[in-house]
Amino acid sequence: SNDYLGLSQHPQIIRAWQQAATRFGVGSGGSGHISGYSVAHQALEEELAQWLGYPRALLFISGFAANQAVITALMKKNDRIVADRLSHASLLEAANLSPAQLRRFIHNDTQHLSRLLQSPCVGQQRSLI
Repeated sequence: SNDYLGLSQHPQIIRAWQQAATRFGVGSGGSGHISGYSVAHQALEEELAQWLGYPRALLFISGFAANQAVITALMKKNDRIVADRLSHASLLEAANLSPAQLRRFIHNDTQHLSRLLQSPCVGQQRSLI
């Protein structure tokens, strides 16, 4: 589902969507990659940066692209990624493409996760869970 947190029917979210539709219009456009970088994209980047306390923020064209870029940029040869077996396919693909070692734990099984974290990997530097 694309409504992981169940926010699609939240009154504040609905009002924000209505205001954005009035300001920016509606249509099949989405990411800057599809419809071109817009004032809405710029405003979102600026608000995210301010909210997070950073000078700039960058939007990726998709969650898939974000996973590919961030995981491969952050993880090095001696690092370890520990992922739920039911993680989104884009996360698992990014982990497989990275130079890090990938270990998968049984879905939502914190005891299995704990055992994997306690067993060292050769040359392990960092872990990403």
